[in-house]
Amino acid sequence: MVNYAGAFDDPTKGGNLANMQYDAGAKVVYHSAGNTGSGVIKEAKERTEKGDTVWAIGVDRDQYEDGKYGKRWKISYPYICVKTCRCCYI
Repeated sequence: MVNYAGAFDDPTKGGNLANMQYDAGAKVVYHSAGNTGSGVIKEAKERTEKGDTVWAIGVDRDQYEDGKYGKRWKISYPYICVKTCRCCYI
């Protein structure tokens, strides 16, 4: 599945697009959309807290803290499965 937000500063749009993809059966959503991707992370967190098994892939900045939910044995479980960094060589 591929969707384009067309913006790098719209977390609501990112969340809505992630919602569509999860509803269509996606288990993992990768964003490369700057702050728009914060909505993807939020959507994954909300679904995970409701018992869904979904993941998000963070990018552009360290989103580890955004990706923690719940605790078991004093350990926070992340729903972000990996973080990527983009590099451009000119």
